[in-house]
Amino acid sequence: MIWAAVPRRGPFRGSIAVPGSKSFTNRALLLAALSPGPVVVRGPLACEDADAMVGALAASGSRIRTQGDTLLIEPGLPPAEAVVLDVRDSGTACRFLTAFAAATEGLDATVTGSERLCERPIGPLVEALRSLGAEIEDLGRPGYPPVRIRGRRLRGGEISVDSSRSSQFASAILLVGARFEGGVSLATPGPAVSRPYLETTREALAAAGVALEEKEGRWIVPGGASIAPGEWDVPGDYSSGAALAAAVAVAGGTLRLDRLAWPSTQADARAFDMLGAMGVAVRPGEGSVTVEGRATAPASVDASDFPDAVPVLCAVAARVEGESAFAGVEHLRIKESDRLAALEEALAAAGIRAETRGAAIRVFGSRESSPGQAAFPTRGDHRMVMAGALLSLPRGGYVESPRSVAKSYPGFFADLFAV
Repeated sequence: MIWAAVPRRGPFRGSIAVPGSKSFTNRALLLAALSPGPVVVRGPLACEDADAMVGALAASGSRIRTQGDTLLIEPGLPPAEAVVLDVRDSGTACRFLTAFAAATEGLDATVTGSERLCERPIGPLVEALRSLGAEIEDLGRPGYPPVRIRGRRLRGGEISVDSSRSSQFASAILLVGARFEGGVSLATPGPAVSRPYLETTREALAAAGVALEEKEGRWIVPGGASIAPGEWDVPGDYSSGAALAAAVAVAGGTLRLDRLAWPSTQADARAFDMLGAMGVAVRPGEGSVTVEGRATAPASVDASDFPDAVPVLCAVAARVEGESAFAGVEHLRIKESDRLAALEEALAAAGIRAETRGAAIRVFGSRESSPGQAAFPTRGDHRMVMAGALLSLPRGGYVESPRSVAKSYPGFFADLFAV
């Protein structure tokens, strides 16, 4: 097991250009593969999740080339032989490619990934696709990868998908909806977690020339819609920005985060509101957001719309006197790790008590906790590595599996100590 020493650091001073949005990058790649002509994606995020999507789309017949800070995607015909789409640890790629393969006539594909990936659910998505005529065979435990898919032209129409465990089920169907014969009218009964990710799906579809309408509780991609070839720009990533903003909340100082447009539909833009409630000054500018000052107060929030930011927000809460609560986060148990259990473990290493009850985690913060340097377990989860690094900032510490950040933010440690 590899551990990284994270030194103590003082206040931040300067600016950092955050990398491209992972959520938008993966949506743009999928839509480009559905386009009838070439697409240039400018400013995509280079990370393991995007690499997994690129590799799987290339195996499916698309031609993808890197040209500087852009990707050129040219759709192609499915290969004649059966293929394996290995999505590694990427839940996003798994869900999106399941829908893509089901709606790609002539594609015979097995969607699989890492051991942990095959423990993450896809059942509601598979059942919804089957209701449209998809041919999907469970190769292991029903409702989980791996699955074998024989693509065909799907009829579309009115369907529903349970999105209470992941908004990616709905996004996957909406992204490929233009390929359905009759478009799609999708209902998401019950509480949909991470709803802002559906807004990111709408934004990506709009960039591709497809109007996604929300009407009377349904999301509608019209029949006859077509992905428009062209050039698409990837916005900066608020998930990466939230980790850096949270670092300022722990260590103090002032940091301008460039390439962040405000307001934003991205889910983790809401984490900045949480930091503001904890006493951090948040000042949006033109194409940037500036954060200043340490967090001084605990706060409570329903975090169901921005779950990826909860680990770094818990790291902030650990350094503030009092009790902070993050509700609506039960689905963190089915991420790259059981993040609720992982957070309790990492916070305990910092001398901080945390309790998970039902759908909420409570953090009982203290500025005087964790004398000396601590070792923070991360379970190989990129978001937990970032949280462990932030917990190390006041006194220095050690973080397990530091390379895991390559999944979403390869330059995290370099940026954390760049200014």
